[in-house]
Amino acid sequence: MPQYCLQIISIIIDSTREERRSSRHFLYTLNDSLTQFYLDFSKNIKQAESAFKDQEQCVKSIQKKSTALKKASTESSDLATLQNHIVNYVDNVEQMILERESTKEQHVRHQFQSMVRQIKELQNETKNYQKTLKQQSQQLHVDFLTKIPNRAAWSERLQIEYTRFQRYEHPLNIAIIDIDKFKMINDTFGHLAGDKVLNVIAQTLQKLIRNTDFIARFGGEEFALLLPEISNEQSQLALEKLRRAIKNIPFKFKKQSISITISIGCTSFNKEDDIESAFERADQALYHAKSTGRNQVVNFDNSLVVS
Repeated sequence: MPQYCLQIISIIIDSTREERRSSRHFLYTLNDSLTQFYLDFSKNIKQAESAFKDQEQCVKSIQKKSTALKKASTESSDLATLQNHIVNYVDNVEQMILERESTKEQHVRHQFQSMVRQIKELQNETKNYQKTLKQQSQQLHVDFLTKIPNRAAWSERLQIEYTRFQRYEHPLNIAIIDIDKFKMINDTFGHLAGDKVLNVIAQTLQKLIRNTDFIARFGGEEFALLLPEISNEQSQLALEKLRRAIKNIPFKFKKQSISITISIGCTSFNKEDDIESAFERADQALYHAKSTGRNQVVNFDNSLVVS
């Protein structure tokens, strides 16, 4: 049995490493793409500056030739000579315009069009990776069996709610929920039945809590629950509702009906609390609930509710 556990752990570690390698590979690729884009952009800017300088020279040249034509027109003694000056001037200007259109300006235009395509490709690539990262993050924060948040997600949310509690001093309650006699369910009906119980209870609890509440599978048959923005008394009433709902679920195993219950320990954060001290009080309340009959909600403030 231990060797199988080690193999499973090894597979999980390898999978995590592979995800990290994939993430690093994309970031390196994105960095290379951005670097190349920066180099191309700098090159194109220099080429554009050169093209603008050439254009400026072209304008100056046209102005110079215009001045020469004006002078020639005043000095010409006959119409044929003047006509010849005008034809030469027009030919020169047309030639300059054709050269401008056929060389650098077109090249710069193509370069900038290429840059626009690069930007769009980078945007699409980044959006796709952000979507992948979001999906991976969600997977890493969801319990594979119950499909509710896992312990890692719990730790993050608990820190957020505790920081908010410290800043605004709004009420924050914490509860630990444990399935009564869960080992007996596994031993009597098998682990598949135990998995079904965990899943049904988790989904039931998730549906019954408020949108502002947060529940996670803490480990084994234990769940952890945060209830912000309500008083200690209101949270206990809410927990009583959860307890009764679980007790009334009609579980059946091998055609045998069985009532499954939960025990709950809860407390409210106070100003002197850190995360560990509040969690410890809730855990002590849960221990008291389990040791004094199960299927009950026990509050650290010694407000005991028994079915």
